[in-house]
Amino acid sequence: MSYNDGRSFVLLEYDKNHGTLEYFCKDATCRHDTNACPAGLFVGHLENYYGDIFMFRHNDNEQFNHETHNNCYVSRLVRDRFEMGNDPVGGFVHAGGHLYVYTMDGGFGYFPSSGREFILLQEETYFLPRAEIGEYLYGTEYAVISGDDGSSRRRYTISRIKTGDPNALPEVVVELSSSNIGGRFRSDGEYLFFDDDDYRLIRSDLDGGNIMRMTDIPLLLQSLIYDGEYLYFSWNNPRDMFDLDNGKFHRMKRDGSTPPELLAHFDVALEYIFPAENCDYFFVTLMRTMGWHTINKDGTGLKPIPWE
Repeated sequence: MSYNDGRSFVLLEYDKNHGTLEYFCKDATCRHDTNACPAGLFVGHLENYYGDIFMFRHNDNEQFNHETHNNCYVSRLVRDRFEMGNDPVGGFVHAGGHLYVYTMDGGFGYFPSSGREFILLQEETYFLPRAEIGEYLYGTEYAVISGDDGSSRRRYTISRIKTGDPNALPEVVVELSSSNIGGRFRSDGEYLFFDDDDYRLIRSDLDGGNIMRMTDIPLLLQSLIYDGEYLYFSWNNPRDMFDLDNGKFHRMKRDGSTPPELLAHFDVALEYIFPAENCDYFFVTLMRTMGWHTINKDGTGLKPIPWE
């Protein structure tokens, strides 16, 4: 994915056989910013749900606000084109076979897999769904906390709801640190991973129990990825952009039985790391740079992916 004209993304495909990137849309004259494009006006959420591919798409016939993602549609890949749904939503995620969405007026609910009418769970929601784990949909929830001096702050928690329950409301699993603005967390389906006030890695069970600190070094949580028995992540100290340790690429056992192992040290941190199915490498992006790269799982062979 890459930015296109500042308001949307361009959907790309990676050719494993040739190691190159190419546009999903094969029309060389297309600007990828209209409804006519098979994947135009992609605005950031791409989801593979049991083999069906969905993305969040803006309609070029309606006014668009990049901050609020208004007038966007759940779009499903049908043959070689992403077909838009009938009604705009503020966001979506699939879980338990159901389609959960934000309504345009700030509510939250789901379309049951049975095809019944939309079920509204909350008229005004502060729950931001992130991942389906077992029978639950996990996400972050925030509340505005007022201080004695008149100041206020947002408090983020990891919360969850039971999927398919028409009476379900978010239940708090664990409270996140004050530095975790936006409610970042990761899960491998067995544990929850998040960071503390010093950006060190914390792990808990899925119910919030057995909280333990896994590292004594700051990491870029958005870079955290799990692969088999290992976790991979990049060192990044947000309080000091000139920290000489920024850009170190580590791995460690998921169970925390071994300390982080240094695999490589780059000039900048690896910002995002993504798995490559049935491959011995990852896809990565670098802090403050554009473009996609691949890196071997042992930390060697970092290289940009060429365009076809």
